[in-house]
Amino acid sequence: MQNSSSDTYISASTTQDSILKDNFLAENVSDENIDPELRQHCKSKICALQRLVEHLNDELSANNLRHVEGVVNNMKHTFTIIDDIESSQCKRRRSETLKKSKP
Repeated sequence: MQNSSSDTYISASTTQDSILKDNFLAENVSDENIDPELRQHCKSKICALQRLVEHLNDELSANNLRHVEGVVNNMKHTFTIIDDIESSQCKRRRSETLKKSKP
């Protein structure tokens, strides 16, 4: 199914703001607040992502490019989040470098 030209897409900064607003990326201030069930749930999701990466690497090695492309194209939101994280890390590094530099 094709998207019409009238469809709107969420910008990277909007996505990042909504994630932060919903506390998806909130850092735990104290280890005491960690819910063991949440930790296990997150761990299982990360394992699933690792299996997906292994599968895609296997498919890529087997030259099943259309399959890999199809899966990757359906992960646009994931790549938007990855780009937001990388951008945030670059800004943080740049800011730390500027703080350490002498005027």
